[in-house]
Amino acid sequence: MDTFTFVILAIVLAMVATGGFAVWRFRRTAPATGGPGGSRLGVTLLSLVIGGALVVAALALVSAIMTVVQTIIATATTVAGMPIGNASRPPITDGVTGVADARYDSATLVIEGLPAAARWLLATEPLLASITTAGLALVVAWLCARVVRERPFARAVPPVIGGVAILVLLNGLGSQLTTAMGRAEAIRFLGERELTSVGPDNGEAFASFALGLDLSSFGWAMALAVVVGVFEVGRRLQGERDRLAEETRGLV
Repeated sequence: MDTFTFVILAIVLAMVATGGFAVWRFRRTAPATGGPGGSRLGVTLLSLVIGGALVVAALALVSAIMTVVQTIIATATTVAGMPIGNASRPPITDGVTGVADARYDSATLVIEGLPAAARWLLATEPLLASITTAGLALVVAWLCARVVRERPFARAVPPVIGGVAILVLLNGLGSQLTTAMGRAEAIRFLGERELTSVGPDNGEAFASFALGLDLSSFGWAMALAVVVGVFEVGRRLQGERDRLAEETRGLV
């Protein structure tokens, strides 16, 4: 077993141990009440979710670190999704019955000596995705822990979920922009004049800059914003319940 495999295996085992410890810890310290966070089955399920979320967050952070390390030390950079315009028909489809037309719209390049600025721009997509995954997993673990404690509607919950919504939105849109800029830098490094011009014998050419926005992150951010509103309403109701409980104790 080489050193790299050993380190990865040790990290995975440590994460599994962390998840198991979280399950044990929250099962032992859960309040012994009849609420959803106090039942044995509910506490067990929530503890498993907490442990799984912590493992996912740790894996995402390890992935982010590996992305940074690979970006720094790699001699060749794989650039996927390089957009191609005026692409010709793939020869493999020639003579195939039923294929009216065929084209490819992107290519994958392995580039040596790519400048550091371009490599960092290209690395932002997996890096930001890992950071977003880790943030979401940690928030899920924290919310489940509050449910186990039977105090899910804390004052800090709406701002935290709102911050995650902003993180999802910015990372989703920002990573697409930086990746497009990284591809443009790669084209500029290889020779923009040669790769983006359409020749007389071959109409294919790389796009000097292309950005196709995927707005799914905007939808997820709006969904999280709705969750923020729900938790804010729950926080107010919980505060009202606590106030009524204190008044009742005072009367008794």
